[in-house]
Amino acid sequence: MNYIGFLVTAFGLYAAMTLEHLPLHIFYAPSAICLILFMGLGGTLVSYRWAEIRRAVSACFDRATPRPKEDWLTYSRIFSLLSNYTFAAGWMGVILGTIHVLGSVEEVDGDIGKLAAGLALAFLCPLIGTLISKFLFDPMRNFSERKALDTGPASAPVEQAAAPAPTPNLLFRIVLFSASALVLLAIAVMVSWKVGSMQAEHRRDRAATNPDTAPVIHRDRTTILDTFLLGTKQKPGLDISIRDQGKIHRLRCTVYLGYSRDYNRSGSGFFEELRSRTPMLREIVIRVLGNKTADELQPQHLDAIEDELLSRINEVLNHGTVVDIMFSEYVVD
Repeated sequence: MNYIGFLVTAFGLYAAMTLEHLPLHIFYAPSAICLILFMGLGGTLVSYRWAEIRRAVSACFDRATPRPKEDWLTYSRIFSLLSNYTFAAGWMGVILGTIHVLGSVEEVDGDIGKLAAGLALAFLCPLIGTLISKFLFDPMRNFSERKALDTGPASAPVEQAAAPAPTPNLLFRIVLFSASALVLLAIAVMVSWKVGSMQAEHRRDRAATNPDTAPVIHRDRTTILDTFLLGTKQKPGLDISIRDQGKIHRLRCTVYLGYSRDYNRSGSGFFEELRSRTPMLREIVIRVLGNKTADELQPQHLDAIEDELLSRINEVLNHGTVVDIMFSEYVVD
């Protein structure tokens, strides 16, 4: 077999995924891979013994050993069965994934994440099954058919054939080919990670140097929000002393951060980030409010205060965005 064909196919798939900004790990679906490989191999084992399947695979890597036409035709039928069964198993995964989704609809309760496993199985099974069937077993079947045609009906029996020239160990060839494929895959993953990092850094630099291109936070109080108390049960509020024109003023307030409920459904870890960074966020609020004058702290200026707090708080958050600041208590003495 010409291994360059496999490399060209892999490069085409990698290029398409890179252009669509898709990560390579989307193909890591253990349930789909187990379903396809075991059902494909099991269906073939019904008709052929394991030793015959192993010899068929070995024949595609060992070019030097002559084999009769009947063997090549047998290998072709084996690869044809493997191709058909893996392709069919991929579409069986669609049925199983759909059944999983339909059985989980009543338990969703607005959380689409509960359907993720079934949807992943339904979409990835035909994709992986087609890749294995059409780009692995079909080329091996075509190779066996071509070798059978090249051998011809008048080929000498294997016993009368000349002794083959010494060839490298077959196991060494398989290991070398597998190692090369793993190295290429590792390089592809590293390149994807590097390109993604450079693009993310470029977007951050662009937003920092050109504020007009930075994401705009739109606050909509009609949006369904979850709230996070910026405090503890023992000390829910803040008590801030403010010096203005020689006088000491006291501000007592209880702050809630509003964020979209979608963060809870997606499992982004945003709530955990808010909880772990509560001391830092409280300090930001204290610093912003502590630098205001008594006049700037009056309730009629709350919109400007909230906008400044939103900007400062979102600068230190990585897993989500706060979209609203709410005060359940706000008293200036």
